[in-house]
Formats: sequence, structure tokens, C-alpha cells
Amino acid sequence: GGSELFWHDMINQCGIGLFGSSDPSNQMAIHANIISFAILASFIKIASGKVRIISKDADPVPRDVASKLLSLELLFHFIKMWHAAVCPKDTVTTDTDDGDLYDPTTKSQGNVTNATMTMIYLIRRMVVPTMLSNTSASIEDCRVYQRVLRITSHLWCIPYFRRKMKVDLAILIEHFVLKILC
Repeated sequence: GGSELFWHDMINQCGIGLFGSSDPSNQMAIHANIISFAILASFIKIASGKVRIISKDADPVPRDVASKLLSLELLFHFIKMWHAAVCPKDTVTTDTDDGDLYDPTTKSQGNVTNATMTMIYLIRRMVVPTMLSNTSASIEDCRVYQRVLRITSHLWCIPYFRRKMKVDLAILIEHFVLKILC
């Protein structure tokens, strides 16, 4: 079915186009980045799915809700683990300077740095629209809202993401927090 085609396209078309390199010394890192991208894309695809409604009771289809909740939880875990893998725990970060004390460009060279910046870009361009597309599901189910808010607050609480995603996080906070308070 469509699942095999999705994985094939994410790995062989999109992933190689984003992270591919002809440098044979980094093949393991390139492959890890491609697989990470494919996993992120899968979580985004499932989390962006619509929750169908059973017509006679106006109740959501349990399988759709469970898939959405699981994919949002896995998306949160992916973001958390990706950050832990990229930024060492003992690295000091601060928001008071204009410069980063942890700047991936100073710690690594070439494809690893490009891969990190590409993955941040993908998180910005895939996760934020996914959160926004879950607005109606968040209104209808507080468990979805809880997970969307959890991902948003996690991105906000990590200085690395906050520096790279200022506008994106402002949109999410306005949409899911400030509008609720008004």
C-alpha cells in the first residue's frame, strides 16, 4: 500500500536530497540523518491526520484519536532525543549573549553541521504547521491539546530551540496559550 511508498520516498528521494553527500567517510552519519528524517516525517504524517467522527453519536473514531495521541507523544520524544543527541548535557547555553556558547558550527565540520541546521529547519517547517493543523482536534479533545502544549513548551524551554525558532514559537504560544486566555 501507501506506507511502503511513503517510506521509499522519504528515504530515497527526500532524505538523500536533504542529507546526501558523496563523502564516503560520513556514510553512517548521513544514513542516520536520513532515517531520522523519515521517522520525523512519519510522525508528522500521522499527527496531521484528521479525526473522523462517528455520524450518529458525534464521537470521534477511537483509532484516529489514539493514532494522533501516540504520534504527538512520539513527536515529543523524537524532539527531546534529537536535542539530547545534538547538544551535550554539559554544554552551557545562555540567552543573554548575542552569540551562542554552543554553536554547532564551532564543534563540528562539514556535513554534520549542515545536517544539524537542516534538521532544525525541518522541525521549524514541519512541526509548527502540524501543531497548528491540530487546532480543531485540540479544541475537541483535551488530551490532544495537552500534547500540543507539551511540545510547544518543550521547544520554548530549550534555549537551543528558542534561539532558532523565535517567530515559530511566538506563533504557537499566541495560538495555543494567549488566545485561550482571552
